[in-house]
Amino acid sequence: MGLSAPGQRGGPRRTVFTEEIRSQLHSLIDDHLTTTVEEIKRTLEVNDSETTVWKWMKQEGFTYKLTRPIYQRRNDADVKASSVEYTRWYTSTSPIFRYRNVVFNEESPFNLHMFRSHSWARRGVTPNPKVRPRGRNVTMILAINSVNIIHCKAITTSVNADIFREFLL
Repeated sequence: MGLSAPGQRGGPRRTVFTEEIRSQLHSLIDDHLTTTVEEIKRTLEVNDSETTVWKWMKQEGFTYKLTRPIYQRRNDADVKASSVEYTRWYTSTSPIFRYRNVVFNEESPFNLHMFRSHSWARRGVTPNPKVRPRGRNVTMILAINSVNIIHCKAITTSVNADIFREFLL
């Protein structure tokens, strides 16, 4: 006959709120304001209930609030000036030159996720995370000419000068 040992029933599963957990908690909130209690618990790797983690957050002076997004600036004066300069150059070239030699680079963002409506902030402070107007995207970067696609790449982060330079090389 099989032997079985009794499992643990009930009882506390307390974790002492140490300075190490406190510093991890603060760095997590500094990095990701919109993280949930469940994600905090999973990241801290503690064997406590979500209520306990919530109490730790309250003890440290954080509350979960409705966010007020501040959108990043797009199409500022520098971008518009470079677009005008490119348009002038492009219209000055011959159609045959354009057909054979001009390569167009295009970024096409695809919206994958919704912006979280709540985030953590200290009492008395409104959370203002900077967000893109369309939320998180996957961006396809394409290099095409009038005949075919020369090169393409899917990027999950935002496209900056370094990523674009890497794509061109």
